[in-house]
Amino acid sequence: MKLTIVTGASKGLGAALVKKLVFNRHDVIGLASSAIENWEIHDVEGFLPIQVDLSDSTQLEAVWEDVRNQIATDSHTSFTLILNAGILEPMNLMGQVEDA
Repeated sequence: MKLTIVTGASKGLGAALVKKLVFNRHDVIGLASSAIENWEIHDVEGFLPIQVDLSDSTQLEAVWEDVRNQIATDSHTSFTLILNAGILEPMNLMGQVEDA
């Protein structure tokens, strides 16, 4: 079995990746900062959603321990990490953007 970890898994491209991977029989661990009940996909066999702010090193260390334990106890034949998380700063109209 293949295991894939997807950051930014709660919506958009991340959620679409999760759906496709689960459909193709991957086990998936999804990471995102929003509350799990607000994720586009969260209650699917083969998918483990984890709420975490990846910019918070304390949270990241705690989650990594959980992920590492999951990897160590399962018999996966491959591991993939998809770094999809990102931050979009508040947007504005071009005429209203301040010079940097």
